[in-house]
Amino acid sequence: MIQIVRTERHVDVDENDLISVAEAARLSGRSISTIVGMMESGTLPWYQLPFGSERKRVPKFTSRQAVLALMRQRAQKGKRIRS
Repeated sequence: MIQIVRTERHVDVDENDLISVAEAARLSGRSISTIVGMMESGTLPWYQLPFGSERKRVPKFTSRQAVLALMRQRAQKGKRIRS
């Protein structure tokens, strides 16, 4: 049995690349719950602003470039299946 533990680390990220979960869902044509699941599984990166514990719901962000890369992979996969 293994335990999965998430750790926080401060990273330098291009803030222009950050998009909300809702924007990632709209951009990719997937549901919000699917995007959240992809973030939780590590398929998409998960970013949060470093707020203190006083906030109950901390906004989550992901990478626009990572979402676009998934869309390209999905398109390539579709082309191979149809061929």
